[in-house]
Amino acid sequence: PELLLSDSSFQYELFKRSHIENGRYVYKDGKFKVTFTVDPELQSIVERVYEGFRVKYGAYVAVEPETGAVLALLSSTKYPDLLFRNTFPTASTFKIITASAALETDLATPQSEMVCGGTADSCSPSVWLNSVYMRKRRFDESFANSANPFFGNLGRLLGKGVIMEFARRFGFNRKDYGFPWGKVEEPAGDYHIALLSAGLKGAHTSPLHQAFVA
Repeated sequence: PELLLSDSSFQYELFKRSHIENGRYVYKDGKFKVTFTVDPELQSIVERVYEGFRVKYGAYVAVEPETGAVLALLSSTKYPDLLFRNTFPTASTFKIITASAALETDLATPQSEMVCGGTADSCSPSVWLNSVYMRKRRFDESFANSANPFFGNLGRLLGKGVIMEFARRFGFNRKDYGFPWGKVEEPAGDYHIALLSAGLKGAHTSPLHQAFVA
């Protein structure tokens, strides 16, 4: 029981050996019975989609926001370890962390505006700071459109300490619970803070962790 409660990878191994009983996934070994939160109906739908599209490389995770219960999880059969592989770039989901930091520290509100250089998909902080193409961007619209310049500059205003602290709050660089937590590198300066804050460099994570970040 202690290992079961402290190691998510062990839980997953038992889940793979479970069967459906009274509408729930259950694992029994004669002494212990483990009932999982995964929804058999939703899990079956995902499995059929994988089969229909012949997914060779992919991972799917569904989490109930109110409780954190895992409702479905699946890795393609050819690559069965993708759910726990924490080497995938976080990409623009890191903007969730930057946005949360700005809102919670009162640096910005959803209606805050900032003049930024470059187009929304520009990937260079030097362009964001020096481009002749300048436009006013609003927080909520930039979040909806994943605008790199806005969140890169927002990260620079927040600073390395705040960004790293909020990354930690979202689980990055943790090592407990046998969980595939994401990894974030400490940025060297403003240029790298901007890249990290926009989700362009310096952070990697797993499909499971990404679901919980969201």
